[in-house]
Amino acid sequence: MNAAPAAASARRGAALLALTIVFFGTGWPAVKIGLESATPLWFAVARTGICAAVAATLLVVLGRFAVPGRDDLPLVLSVGG
Repeated sequence: MNAAPAAASARRGAALLALTIVFFGTGWPAVKIGLESATPLWFAVARTGICAAVAATLLVVLGRFAVPGRDDLPLVLSVGG
């Protein structure tokens, strides 16, 4: 058996772990700063709106944006609620 794929997989896993640590480490100060100027509810609303806008923009750029059909409306509302 070849150990090269296992080593590459281990390196990729370590890189993803390091990236996750960096994201969480930089996210914590951002949350603390955001909560100093807004209530928790409005901070959550703003964060959700920004995430939705970024996700929609990314989907449009990738050409994968699609409006749900009428049959999907109950599912969309139940998950959204």
